[in-house]
Amino acid sequence: MLTIMIIAPYPIEEYFSAIDEAYNLGYRVVFCSDRLYSHEEVKADAIYEITWQDTEKIKEIAGREKVDGILCYMTDCSYYAAIAAKELGLKCNDPEGLAILNNKGLFRMLLKKAGCYCPKYYRAENNKDLPEHCADMKLPVIVKPEVNSSSRGMTVINSKEDDLNRAFEIAAESSRNGKVCIEEFVTAKNPLRGMEADIFVYGDEILWEGIRDSYRVKDAPIRPVYDLYPTDLSEEEILEVKNAVSVVVKEAGIIMGEHDVEGFFTSEGKFFILEINPRPSGYMNPLDIKMHCGINLIKLLVSTTVGDDSYWNELKHFQRSNRILISYSVFSKKAGILDHVHIDDSLHMIDYRPFIGQKEGSKVDDILSAYRPIAQIVLEFESIKERDIAIEKIESLVYPVLIE
Repeated sequence: MLTIMIIAPYPIEEYFSAIDEAYNLGYRVVFCSDRLYSHEEVKADAIYEITWQDTEKIKEIAGREKVDGILCYMTDCSYYAAIAAKELGLKCNDPEGLAILNNKGLFRMLLKKAGCYCPKYYRAENNKDLPEHCADMKLPVIVKPEVNSSSRGMTVINSKEDDLNRAFEIAAESSRNGKVCIEEFVTAKNPLRGMEADIFVYGDEILWEGIRDSYRVKDAPIRPVYDLYPTDLSEEEILEVKNAVSVVVKEAGIIMGEHDVEGFFTSEGKFFILEINPRPSGYMNPLDIKMHCGINLIKLLVSTTVGDDSYWNELKHFQRSNRILISYSVFSKKAGILDHVHIDDSLHMIDYRPFIGQKEGSKVDDILSAYRPIAQIVLEFESIKERDIAIEKIESLVYPVLIE
């Protein structure tokens, strides 16, 4: 019997789905997190408390449980998990390549090395002579933590009068290595439209069925709110995305796993890879991808992690579907107590996924402060035209109703 180790910060929807798939495949499950959970809280054969940077502890547990692969759902932990897996002789990605993906400054260096579009940037350990180092950059510039898996700590500098030193301090406070990356602000062709993809890498091959359009809303321009399947990108744009991402993935030594790619086309029409996260994307997007094309990325990730190629080989002859979907993240425009989520009767809803802790009667935060959505709703349409009509008024069709 194959055994998989799953390292996660805490048990939430994504990890429960991976555990369920492991059991469906007949594997043993070893769950490791930052505190010791009970078997009532987590369905696993063995549960351990670990510090995710402790590679020796990861190796010790993996050796004791005779694991066949280590699956890490944490961007920050992926580097340490890969070190442990490599030293145990398990199949894994290059740890140094993962460290580059996790570091905004190093990732910009990787983009330049790979010949991909990259804005001017500067990596700063302190704010000494900061204006001098940024003098040749065009305003606006964005100051961001070099190592941080969220959008916190970012500041846009629009003029020379803005406080660059204060922006550095804010970013450094949120950066796990204390360093800051400063780069020219890149204008998107459509400021509210991005490209996101859950790609699956295995050896020299990449599955691209997870490419989608990811939209923001004016009230929260940095918060992804809804995804469109299939993407509206042209064939030429899709080819540009594939070429750029393929080169970067190969340069970073990525040979396996599901990875979350975020990017957009600039006002000049160039594709800019914002980041590649070495983990599946959030909000249970792999479930949306399964509804869209039929491929179960969670099953694929779990099985290939332990060296089981049966499902990967099955997909070589699998007939993909192409369902037309909107995956909508329900956020509230203001904080309050949730009464219910309104969904217009004209919509064909095929899935409703409330997030843990976000039920009727629960406190919800506003869209800018919320850590996660209230729920994820998947809507299906008979045509692209019908979907696009719904997009125009989606915020009046689906919204949370708060208790006054």
